[in-house]
Amino acid sequence: MSDYNSSIKHIPESILIQYYKLGFKLIPISDDGVTPNVSGLLTTEEQAISKKESKSGKIEPVSYIYNHPEFWTEDRIKKETYRFSNVATTYGKTYLKDDNGKDLYLSELDIDDEEIFTRLSIVSVNGDIIFWMILEKKLLEYTHGKNGDVDTIG
Repeated sequence: MSDYNSSIKHIPESILIQYYKLGFKLIPISDDGVTPNVSGLLTTEEQAISKKESKSGKIEPVSYIYNHPEFWTEDRIKKETYRFSNVATTYGKTYLKDDNGKDLYLSELDIDDEEIFTRLSIVSVNGDIIFWMILEKKLLEYTHGKNGDVDTIG
């Protein structure tokens, strides 16, 4: 792990790995809470690919992470934990697959109306009720299966 100012709090490795396992495409955020902390994050090979893929012809690490959902691994997260004073994500295709091998995507729905939020917060997929809730800055996924079991992640 690289050295960093230990007086600055960073997100624990275990939390980052949980987010990764949920399919989040992690973007490390600097101590200012705004700036992506991605300088020097890409390997030489990844820099060349990023430069080739970018419209500007420049190395764009955040775009690279967006375009390459396989970018993060648990080992890489462990090596780069020091970068995460905060974390963001990008949307789109994740490294995860469903039971049929189809790609899974990360997206967001911003709802300002409480009644609509309440109606949409319970989602039924193939007879299973699935809903997401954020409680005390912790992401929890609850799945109520046909057999009545409840699975919790988070």
